[in-house]
Formats: sequence, C-alpha cells, structure tokens
Amino acid sequence: MENIDNIRALAETAIESKNYEQAYQYYSKLLENNPSEYSYWYGKGISTGWCSTPNNPRFDELVVCLNQALKNDNQSQINKEQLSIKILFLCEEKLKDVFMTIDKEVTDEFDKKPMGTGELYAVHQTAKLPIQLKTGNKFSPTLVKVIDTMEYGCKINPTANGYKRVIESIDKIFQHSLDNTDYFKIHKEAGDRYDKLVQRRQSLIQKAKSLDSNFTAGFQPQSKSSGCFIATAVLGDYQHPYILSLRKFRDEILQHKLFGRAFIFSYYKLSPSIARLISKSNFTRNAVFIFLIKPLYNAVSKILNKQHTH
Repeated sequence: MENIDNIRALAETAIESKNYEQAYQYYSKLLENNPSEYSYWYGKGISTGWCSTPNNPRFDELVVCLNQALKNDNQSQINKEQLSIKILFLCEEKLKDVFMTIDKEVTDEFDKKPMGTGELYAVHQTAKLPIQLKTGNKFSPTLVKVIDTMEYGCKINPTANGYKRVIESIDKIFQHSLDNTDYFKIHKEAGDRYDKLVQRRQSLIQKAKSLDSNFTAGFQPQSKSSGCFIATAVLGDYQHPYILSLRKFRDEILQHKLFGRAFIFSYYKLSPSIARLISKSNFTRNAVFIFLIKPLYNAVSKILNKQHTH
C-alpha cells in the first residue's frame, strides 16, 4: 500500500477542497489499513453524505460511518456540536437537490407531451398532475431519509435550534408536495407516510420545548386535500370511502380524458374557497352531502363498477 501519511494528506486535501468522491476513496483505503481509527470513519462518513444524490441516496452509509467514528473516538476528540451542525447543513443542501431533481424530471417529462390542436393551455397544464404525483412519490423515500439523518444529527448534540431546523425541513417537504399535487400524501403508494411525518414533527416540537421553554414552531403547511377540497370539507376524513372512490374516479377516468383534465384543473382552482365556506356550517355540509356528494358517489361507483366488469 502507498505511504499511509501520503494517503491521509490526500484524503484531508480532497475533503477540504470538496472533492468528496476522491476523499471517499482515500478514506476507504486508510480504513483497509486501520479500521479502528475514528478520524478515517469520520472523513468517510462526511464524504459519503456529500456524495449522496437524489437517485443514489447514501444516508444509511453516512450514519454507519459516523457511528463507527464516535464508537472508536476513545479520547472524545470529535466535536459533537460541530458534527451535528455539519450533518444538518449537509442534509439541508441535499433536500434542495431532491426538490430540484423532482422539478426537473417533471418539467422534462411534461415538455415531451404535445399540446393538442385547439387545446387550451390551462387544460394542457393538467397533464402535469399525474407526472408530479409519480415523480414526487419516486423521491419521497429519499425525503424521509433526509429527515431521518437530520434527526440522527440532533441526537448527537440535541439543541432546540437543531430540532427547529429539522421541523423547518419537514415543512419544506410538505410545502413542495402541496405545490406539486400533494404527492407526499395522495399518491396511491403514500400509505401513512404523511401522518407519520406529522407525528414526528410534533415529537420534535416537544423535544425542542424540553430544551427551550420559549420555543415555538412555525405553522405547518396545510394540505389542500385534507381541508380544502369540497368532499373532504363535507366528510371530514380524507380516507372516507366516498372520497377514496371519487379519487379513484379522478385517477382512472377523468385524468385520461381532455374534458376530465379540464374539470380537474377548474376544480383545483375553485374548490378551496368553496370548501372553506362549506366547512363553516353544519347545515351547509349536510345539504351538500345529501344533494351533491352522495349522488355523485353513487354515479361514480356505477361507472367504476361498469369499467371493472368489462
């Protein structure tokens, strides 16, 4: 093997110059020679984090390396405060990368869709909705990994400000999702990931308050689908069977027809203000349920059943 001192010098130079791929290789070589040296694990861990990409997330490897660094740091030479700050900053930058990648992939795929002759621009834009859902869902596990890694950084050195940064990053995920058809919540594969992240947000707030009694978190972005759309405002539960059927009708039928996409676009534009008015009155909610939601559900159910029997 090459001279260890030379490799160490090259590794340190590479990481200082932000050449993280080279730094990763050098620290891996150093660990082959001495797997118990904490500084090698530390350098490899930080390099791994910066080498992570939206399409190749490496946060688990980062955590493994840094755990080894902390475990082998017998003299407590690692500055845990600085390490925590480095992890939080790294994750915040990687979160931006994921958002940019989602936006780029959505734009690239949408730009390939030709606009039909005589098709209104506003109607054509609705073709972007399923692309946003699909692409956002593809990268949602990476978004969760970013939050996992930020929490890991906070555990190394718990501070109210650290927890605040994680909460703000969760809110950025929610906001980006809302701006892109709420992919983090309403995609058919989303499951309960939104609810879990909301619960984690609440837990982080409590942890921050335990360290700073004056701590306050910003307002969590509110999902249009959870409180603004008409059916949700009437039924009060986004997972209500009626709403699931209406959503299925949207995804399986309306989304694939020109007039359907036009309706979706108009609905997304107009329904929030209407839903807010409906939600203020029990009488109005009941009336809308009897005269609109229930008949609509019955009609949609028949159409879906007929489609599935063919």
